[in-house]
Amino acid sequence: LILEKKQTPLGNWVKNIRSAYRRLKTGNHGGSIPGSRVLSPDLIERLNEMGFDWAVGANKESVWMAKFKMLKEYAEENGHCLVPHRSGPMGRWVHDQRYQYNKKLRGEHAKISAER
Repeated sequence: LILEKKQTPLGNWVKNIRSAYRRLKTGNHGGSIPGSRVLSPDLIERLNEMGFDWAVGANKESVWMAKFKMLKEYAEENGHCLVPHRSGPMGRWVHDQRYQYNKKLRGEHAKISAER
């Protein structure tokens, strides 16, 4: 489950669940834990079953890979990777990847690795 940075009720809930999970795993229970009253073992199990990524906020690589996978699916369905810039989160992400790639080609500092 990957959400954009835009704050939504679901996005806030997911952020709180991830924070509570990190605190649970590290034993850091000081203060109140946002979402802790809903972070039951049953909920953890159900989220794991659906492939919930507990570390997505801390792991930019997993976010990038998830979006890359979405782009591959888009390409399979549409026969191309020409996602319109204004077509939502995927379009913005593809636009940013192209922008960073072109910066790298010009020898400028870019937020893109050689592998990408």
